[in-house]
Amino acid sequence: MFSIQELMTAVELELDLPIICVDNGGYGEIRQGMVDRDIDPLAVDLKQPDWVQLAESFGATGLSATMDSLASSVEQALSISGPSLVHLRI
Repeated sequence: MFSIQELMTAVELELDLPIICVDNGGYGEIRQGMVDRDIDPLAVDLKQPDWVQLAESFGATGLSATMDSLASSVEQALSISGPSLVHLRI
């Protein structure tokens, strides 16, 4: 969500811009650092929007991907006119 305003700007400017959103459910690196130090993870697992619907609500194209389908989703995003968001949950 740090860059959601850039998605809206891409829509407003009608940019042919594919965006890949790699979603680890929150602050995954911080979570792992806490686990590695035997600290119970706190405030690192965040509520997530439906990224495809969020992109589409702005007027972009939203696509879901898995590691197996990522290449084809990126190819599809590159062929789309206007901004697109590929959501990859890991």
